[in-house]
Amino acid sequence: MNTEQFEFEKSPMTKSIFAGLFAGFIATIVCLAYNYAYRDITEFAPSSIFNVSSIIFGVLILSVLAGLVYYLFTSLFKKGTLVFTILFIALALIILNRIRALHSDGSIVSLRGGLGLGIGLIMCLLVALLIPYFSKHSREYI
Repeated sequence: MNTEQFEFEKSPMTKSIFAGLFAGFIATIVCLAYNYAYRDITEFAPSSIFNVSSIIFGVLILSVLAGLVYYLFTSLFKKGTLVFTILFIALALIILNRIRALHSDGSIVSLRGGLGLGIGLIMCLLVALLIPYFSKHSREYI
């Protein structure tokens, strides 16, 4: 069977969605590692909000949506990649500021907040850096 007959032209939207999906795979693995390490260090018991399945599906879905946002920004703005990266790094800085503002009293609320904000920070930074990279280098993974 000749595989060249199945080649298709990849549109910028397809590249962006797949870039978001691939960045989501990587972000999910990193977030799960952070989840495990955070729970091990703080001895925070599993919660109904932050469990393995919610992290997997949440990070993947949000990363694909970020891929669509990347497509929109690159379509609408001349320097859409720069706007996208600045937006998500700014979002990561806001999350970092929220982490810093958490009370370190060890309560359940601050432990859950630290876990959620850490996952959000990891996801924002990886999305900001990986989606533009993967959409420009789509040959390697599509």
